[in-house]
Amino acid sequence: MGYLAALIESIVTDGPDSLELVLSDDNSTDPAPIRELLESCSVPWTAIWSTEALGMVSNWNRAAAQARGAFTLVTGQDDLVVGRNLSRAINAAQESHAGLVLSAPQYVSSTGTITRNPSKAASADRVFDEYAAVTPSPDALVTAALLYGNVLGDPCHTFFSTVLFRDVGGFSAEYEHAVDLELWLRMLATDPVVLRVPYEIGAHRQHAAAATGVHVRDGSAQRDRQRLVDHYGSAMSIAAWNRAVARLHTHRLNDRIRHQTPMQPLTALMRGRAIDRVRAWTAEALESAGLRKPMLERYVRAVPSAER
Repeated sequence: MGYLAALIESIVTDGPDSLELVLSDDNSTDPAPIRELLESCSVPWTAIWSTEALGMVSNWNRAAAQARGAFTLVTGQDDLVVGRNLSRAINAAQESHAGLVLSAPQYVSSTGTITRNPSKAASADRVFDEYAAVTPSPDALVTAALLYGNVLGDPCHTFFSTVLFRDVGGFSAEYEHAVDLELWLRMLATDPVVLRVPYEIGAHRQHAAAATGVHVRDGSAQRDRQRLVDHYGSAMSIAAWNRAVARLHTHRLNDRIRHQTPMQPLTALMRGRAIDRVRAWTAEALESAGLRKPMLERYVRAVPSAER
């Protein structure tokens, strides 16, 4: 309950004047303390209760379906929000007519201390050259995401147009872990303005029971990496496809060694000539060993929105 109380406090502290809090409870064993927290909340709120377990995707979609504002930010109950920065980002999003807003990522420990990014994924710093409203190439960002993970941001670091969210169908129930990244990719296919701001709007909390760690250990993350390649990799060049397949193998081995994750079967196979496959494995080995930096600039071209 301490995490949820900290989240609500962070939301209402210096948050937007027109903010509304929507809480979707996924079959809590004792909802009474949650009700008490909400009763003392100083902003308008809506609560939805469930007596049956919904799961992450259904619960997120149910919460977002209640949103009445122009923009929606989805957080976990253990995340934090930087209220004053969220207000700034919303104002900037309205001025630029952005459909998707990315902020500087921030991570905190179980005690709230700022910590490093635990992910090996490349950050948005490596994708976008500047803080601005841009219209990136969807195909390029798909390639970057399949190679380098969630290059756009976790849910608490990213908010989106409520209308755009509904137009693309919300979070996909086909995914177990990478539901946010898959949603960002579907949104990008509609060619929205993407705004990147240089400050934090939220902090993702790291602790033993966090969903990300659970999904890595139980194999959900591996299965979703395969799904992303299957669903979005068809238009990739042979070189990029082979790199994505090599990265699947690297992730699978890394998860096994570091987290004792059961090895998930891989159905994606490399294509092209033998030399194409050798090049993919060589590039993957060099990057994994830290002997070569991720080559995101080959895949991503962010075009200022004024040039559309």
